[in-house]
Amino acid sequence: MKNFYTCLVVGAGPSGSSAAYTFAKNGIDACVIDKAIFPRDKLCGGLLTRRTKQCYSDVFCSGWDDVYECKSNGALFFHKGQMINAIENYGELYFCNRRTFDHALLEKVTATGADVVLGDRVEVVDTTSRTCLLHSGRKIGYRYMIGADGVNSVVARAITSKGFDRSRFAFAVQAETPDIICKQEDMVMPEIYFGEVDWGYGWVFPKKNSCSVGIGGLCKKSGDVTRRFREFYFARTNQLYSAPLKGHYIPFGNFSRNAVAKDIIIVGDAAGLVDPITGEGIAYGNLYKF
Repeated sequence: MKNFYTCLVVGAGPSGSSAAYTFAKNGIDACVIDKAIFPRDKLCGGLLTRRTKQCYSDVFCSGWDDVYECKSNGALFFHKGQMINAIENYGELYFCNRRTFDHALLEKVTATGADVVLGDRVEVVDTTSRTCLLHSGRKIGYRYMIGADGVNSVVARAITSKGFDRSRFAFAVQAETPDIICKQEDMVMPEIYFGEVDWGYGWVFPKKNSCSVGIGGLCKKSGDVTRRFREFYFARTNQLYSAPLKGHYIPFGNFSRNAVAKDIIIVGDAAGLVDPITGEGIAYGNLYKF
């Protein structure tokens, strides 16, 4: 493990892994740092579109069938509990568990020979000396840096000098439940619910042995998203959700206008690269072909 890299990647989600993999594959010394120990849980519906599949193929070339759990060619749409449309034979929709999906991408990075530092948070980025200070006290220098450290990005703040304004983001709450298996023979159909939250939607996405039940909307429009999630969960499952809930901010249409500065590029959620309508982020920024 070195103390200087040509490319230092902060964040080992899909965008960070894509960056580190691309650099290392082309012979550039790279290191990716993440505060978590992988595999780790990540709040996300796990929907992978055909756009995501193409981005994955562009970056990693092979192994697509190993990173998703099930697929569908359509979806069901609801408004305030009533089905309003069913789309079939639309095309390929895939569903993954982000815990295994992200870990699989990071393993590809490791296979290229790139260095990986897990369980150590970047605390300070010094753009003058081109160094970053980790929580452990270790200091690492870089020539170029990729900021892929999520919606509350330390790297982004180093080049934009902006704080985290929650009112400009969406907030999502989700739970994995084995109680609903949305299967019809070999066919699985995701469900999208409108009217459950203002400026947002609810979802039930099928997985291999469970379903992701979640709801999200703009913070300044949606009020208490946690309460609305519990109401939505009960309406969908006829069960009360009593376990602790985890939420996550989403840069819903809140992209950065300063994504490149001081030999740093911010990508993925750190740059607000998500679809401004659906909130989809894995293809838009999280599998970025450098």
